[in-house]
Amino acid sequence: MRALAEGETEAGGDLFYAGCSPYFAAYFGGALTHLFYDQPIMVGGKPDFDRLIPDMMVKQLPEGLMALILLLALSPLLALLALAVRWKLGNPVLFAQDRPGLRGAPFKFYKFRTMSDARDAAGELLPDADRLTPFGRLMRKFSLDELPQFFNVIAGQMSIVGPRPHAAASRADELLFWDIDQRYWHRHSVKPGITGLAQVRGLRGTTVKRDDLEQRLYADLEYGANWSLLSDIRIVFQTFTVLLHRNAY
Repeated sequence: MRALAEGETEAGGDLFYAGCSPYFAAYFGGALTHLFYDQPIMVGGKPDFDRLIPDMMVKQLPEGLMALILLLALSPLLALLALAVRWKLGNPVLFAQDRPGLRGAPFKFYKFRTMSDARDAAGELLPDADRLTPFGRLMRKFSLDELPQFFNVIAGQMSIVGPRPHAAASRADELLFWDIDQRYWHRHSVKPGITGLAQVRGLRGTTVKRDDLEQRLYADLEYGANWSLLSDIRIVFQTFTVLLHRNAY
């Protein structure tokens, strides 16, 4: 803990910050430690507000307005989906889970439920693949289960465009994501998003192998390092071309 608080890693501080763009450095300059499920996470100590605030305002204001407009326009569909989930799966209608967001701070992440609570003889939940219902699979195919995340955008916890928020302690090849590449936490220098560069490149679905995580991480780091309002607009339009994807899950 002390080593992290002083901005060090086992291989030295330079390793953690290697390849970090000035935009990332605005968050990670100076070291503080935040605990997410007892995992020490490096977060920004003293951001460069002269650069940080204008960038965040340019991104946050139009996204919040767009999310509000979309929620109002899609409210009949949201109501129908909520009723359908209630009918097919019962309560609760929403799946809620703490996930690391901007600078690793946890927030409540929402989706429509797509899985049942089926359990084995010992009372343990069955594997996800066994609990995913045909109705849930249909919702995931069209990404309809993600619509409640527009409430996260309005709350300022997520962006429309950004790295997807991963579940805590996610693994690939039995390794925690942050053990595969220490730059993993750099992706938290921007808010998580409903869609992102990795998604429009077809990097979707379960993350089973190390390469699955590395490809998405590189796309997330590329997005953060080269962010512009134009790139966000381009990703939003590209998202409509990949809504139906063989790796949707």
